[in-house]
Amino acid sequence: LSQVQLLTRERLARQQKEGVTSQADEDEMEETEQQVREDIQSIDQHLPKLISLEDNPVDIDVTESIRKQLEEYFTQERDTYLKKLEEERARKAKLEKTVDVFRSRLQESQAKVLKDQLGEAMRKEQHLQSLVEAVLQYLVNGVKMYKVNSQGTIRRRFFFLSEDHNRIHACEIDEAGMPLN
Repeated sequence: LSQVQLLTRERLARQQKEGVTSQADEDEMEETEQQVREDIQSIDQHLPKLISLEDNPVDIDVTESIRKQLEEYFTQERDTYLKKLEEERARKAKLEKTVDVFRSRLQESQAKVLKDQLGEAMRKEQHLQSLVEAVLQYLVNGVKMYKVNSQGTIRRRFFFLSEDHNRIHACEIDEAGMPLN
């Protein structure tokens, strides 16, 4: 308490030197002293009860019994935790196996779909290739075509491939099928 008063006096002395003093500062000093007194009284009342070296447990057997009960409780809790941990590990392993099976089935399914699509593409390519070869063979031998226009005149033409198979040639033919030009 004397230290608080000393600090407060020093602060007031500094304020007086600066020319600043007020009634609020003096009231604040009184409030601070009162709060410090209350704190000291509270400590004096409760500290001896908290720090008592003369207090011994009432009954050592009761204390030992409580300690054993707590140990049993914590042992049971630890065992329960370990059981749950093992169950979770088993569940995790089972889920990982299930995920692996699902992934393998998914990969098999994707591989099957890919194989089917590849087979379908190869069949289409073979069909188109055979169709192109048939058309080329047809054009190598030449094709006679007749066209009737809107005026009723008939135009006869003969289409054939060049020897290098790069160009289609056409020429007009007469009624007997002989080339005109």
